Amino acid sequence: IDKVIVDGATAIGHRAFMDCTDLVEVSLPNVTKIGVEAFYNCRKLQDISFNSKASLISQGAFAECLTLNNVDLSTIGTECSIGDGAFFNCPLSTLTFGSTGVNVLGEGAFATNSPGDDRLTEVNMESSRISTYGDRLFSGRTKLTDVVMSGKFGDNGNIAEEDRTLPETMFIGCFNLGRVKFPEHCGYVLYGKDEVGDTINGVTGSAIFTDVKNRQFYVEGPALNANSDRASQREELQ
Repeated sequence: IDKVIVDGATAIGHRAFMDCTDLVEVSLPNVTKIGVEAFYNCRKLQDISFNSKASLISQGAFAECLTLNNVDLSTIGTECSIGDGAFFNCPLSTLTFGSTGVNVLGEGAFATNSPGDDRLTEVNMESSRISTYGDRLFSGRTKLTDVVMSGKFGDNGNIAEEDRTLPETMFIGCFNLGRVKFPEHCGYVLYGKDEVGDTINGVTGSAIFTDVKNRQFYVEGPALNANSDRASQREELQ
């Protein structure tokens, strides 16, 4: 199978096209739900875009698609969850969010353990509706240099602490990060739950940007804090 057009169906079941290693082109004009590992190991699949009413891209749906260069999520207009490892080990040259309705990104959704094939250099989520980020989201993306977070994250500090705290391992292995920006309309965000070296329940904590080796790296945030006062300068960990 080298081409699939799913015209009438609205859902694709678990592992429906798993290991279709000759599959190059997929069209999903009416599909709203994609099952677990539905396109796992479709090694020749190069581009994918989604229905405006997509609501679920399940765990490992496109994992190990080793030539999947372009993923466009901007076409999704409704609330949508992306499952754990949905695009794991995809080389990804471009990852487009735009004003996507996607609001949940699962653990390791865009992670890779093949940094030699990695091409992703920048991610802009500013206009998206993302409110939940998973652990190890961009793990291993060694070429990633610029990230703009969602302006919806944090909700101005009016939500529970755990729902406005970025996972510590979100950028693990992202050695070359140069900038992470929180937009002006972004809410009150917390990150790095444990201080470096603290041990809680036998687990040694680490700050979220511990792996960054780029000496020019910086975090850019809103000018005003949650109380609409001028934000204070962050102190460097000693």
